[in-house]
Amino acid sequence: MVFLLLGVHVMRRWGSKATRRGLTALLVVGFAFACVMASGSAAEDINALEKILPADTMLYVSFKNPGEQVAFHESAIYKIAQEPEMKAFLANVEDELRGLHARHAAEVPVDIGLIEEALGDEISFAFTGLRQADESSPPQPGIIISTVFQRAPEDAEQALLAGLRAASGGAVGDAQPAFDHQGVSVKSVGTPDVTFYYTFLGKRLIAASAEADLRAMLDLAQAAGRSLAEDAMFKKTMSKMGGSDAMVRLYVNAQLLTNLMRVSMPPQQSGVLDTLGLYNIQALGLASRFADGGIRDSFYIYAPGERTGILPQAGNPVDLSMLSCVPDNAEMVSLTRLDIEQLYGTVMRAIAQAAPEEQGRIAGAIAAAEEQVGFKIQEDLLASLGTQILIFQAPRETVFMVEVKDRAKLDSCIESLVAFGAGKVEKRELEYEGTTIRHVNITGLPLPLTPSYTYYRNFLVVGLYPQTLKSFVARVKAKSPSITDSEDFQRVSGQYLKGCDAISYSNVAGKLTDCYDLVVILAQMLHGVSEVSIRPELMPHGSAIEPHMFGLGSGTLNDAEGILTESFSPVGSAGGLLAALGSIRSAYGLYTQNLAAIGIMGGMMMPALVHARGGAQRAACLANLRNISLGIAMYETDYNDQWPETLQDVFQYMPAPQVFVCPNDPQPMIIPDSLKHRERFPEGGLKCSYHYVGRLSAPVEPMTIILYEKSGNHEDGRTVAFGDLHAERLDEDTFQAYMQESLRLVKEADWDGYSDERKAEIEAFYAQRQ
Repeated sequence: MVFLLLGVHVMRRWGSKATRRGLTALLVVGFAFACVMASGSAAEDINALEKILPADTMLYVSFKNPGEQVAFHESAIYKIAQEPEMKAFLANVEDELRGLHARHAAEVPVDIGLIEEALGDEISFAFTGLRQADESSPPQPGIIISTVFQRAPEDAEQALLAGLRAASGGAVGDAQPAFDHQGVSVKSVGTPDVTFYYTFLGKRLIAASAEADLRAMLDLAQAAGRSLAEDAMFKKTMSKMGGSDAMVRLYVNAQLLTNLMRVSMPPQQSGVLDTLGLYNIQALGLASRFADGGIRDSFYIYAPGERTGILPQAGNPVDLSMLSCVPDNAEMVSLTRLDIEQLYGTVMRAIAQAAPEEQGRIAGAIAAAEEQVGFKIQEDLLASLGTQILIFQAPRETVFMVEVKDRAKLDSCIESLVAFGAGKVEKRELEYEGTTIRHVNITGLPLPLTPSYTYYRNFLVVGLYPQTLKSFVARVKAKSPSITDSEDFQRVSGQYLKGCDAISYSNVAGKLTDCYDLVVILAQMLHGVSEVSIRPELMPHGSAIEPHMFGLGSGTLNDAEGILTESFSPVGSAGGLLAALGSIRSAYGLYTQNLAAIGIMGGMMMPALVHARGGAQRAACLANLRNISLGIAMYETDYNDQWPETLQDVFQYMPAPQVFVCPNDPQPMIIPDSLKHRERFPEGGLKCSYHYVGRLSAPVEPMTIILYEKSGNHEDGRTVAFGDLHAERLDEDTFQAYMQESLRLVKEADWDGYSDERKAEIEAFYAQRQ
């Protein structure tokens, strides 16, 4: 909800009128979706769309409201929403969004009740391929939409048509009778360019862009023909991901889709897909469901038979006993199979297919590199490695492990690399608890790293420092508790501890709580926004959220028919992304908690800070011009590829007026006011430290200066922006040379297209007589 409300602030500050209307509509739809999730389903039991779709449907996706499912009520998301403070906050948000909708009802005529009904049980979409009304008509995409309404069909129809007409500004006309089929009357509606056919089966709306699709669905409703739900490939694919209780289900008939793509695909691209083995895929499935207190997301690749390219062969699970070397406090662990040698060969063949003219050059470059290092990349290095890779991160240990098939060959490759770097690379050895740890000292690196490696069982173990491997060796020899002893690991990844081709775990519980704290911070940003007056102080504290959080686990199961990958966390696959956002919150907390310490250190380091001040001001000035350049690009997008006439026109895209002023400029210029900007610049104009060339009539060469700061702000040069809208710092001599060259480029482009007055302005700009 907070993210939705934050969108109000963004659209109000930055968006055009059309953008504001669109975002307001999305906010209202999101609000209706949240209300439906909270209230549950109330629709009657009506067959899902898949039961009346043609069996050769290319793509099918459905959303089913989980509101009445026991698993949903046991989920972390639902329990957080039921926290008393959170309920009070959400009630406040609901009131504000209702008010927002009321204020924008004229611009965005959205019927919230109708949206709640559409999302209340199940809403589905399908793509049936390209359809032709007749031989003379161009192919059009076959799109099908279906949902269930609680109100009477005639009332739902009138509400839908009224909303479409209002939202399109009258472009959508009245519904017209189209045809009768299977005793059902079908109507059509649309614009002069787009027509949809629709009807109701009970309270279920069915709308299709092709007449043939709707006729076929009406036949299937009478059990005449084979539906998608009866198709063997569809049933096999979707059954791999559980029953029909999923909140989101997606099915793609990959065979039909690739056949459609081949019609317009160049032979080279088709050859690349064939080399990668993607034509082996017959279908794809995806499902997301509430389960075990969280969300389980499943992705299935149906590819029966022998696989080629990047698709792994079946029946080759990872050695799960390797998890015993991962500590129980690991923050992240991933054990997977990847045939690096096969992948390398596949990539090289794909490059040869995609760019045969470049194959010789690439092969020559690889051969030259191999001659320099003294070994063959594929035949020696990659061939010495196995297919299992284990990575884990724990306090004081970040370790990369790869299976080794030929240790002697791998050692030879490492020795060759060390010899190649003679003078800059030195390899040393140390004995630690009966284990040989080798480390490589490299001079000239910007970071003080000492890559180190040893062997454990049939794996090469790599760390950034010898101390990392000392910790690894000591812990393994002590037989310390492993990650499999962790309760959180067992909860989210334990079910994959048998016959899987990949398993991973991330201890993201704390990061997800941090992400919630970040939401609180974003909610505070809405203070002072006149459009929205929510009360973020009502939100519960992070410790109320923390008990509902747990880790993120995933596993891949690979058999003769296909590859199933599942992930599980409080928020499903989004757990990884939200945990990363939580890291931003951690950084923010570190910043705020150390302000006092920074102040004390600043006083102690005042001489150095004074010296550094000039550099900071130059950096801020460079950031200003980058922001202004971005504003010019945004203006260009909004105004038919034209540049602004003055920098005042860019003001609407800037976060603050200070962007136009160099922090080292005591007397910025005043760009004279114009009527359309008068309310923004009460001091008579825009304070600015930068000269702008203005709108040019011809395309600008990339290295043409279009913006530069006035002289005297910095002692060692100027900040400028170029025609490709990137900014740089230039010393004064280089700046003057670029200015002369820029004037020449502008004159070559379209000098005769300017008036005499405009020519004088441009020459004055590049001669710095402004």
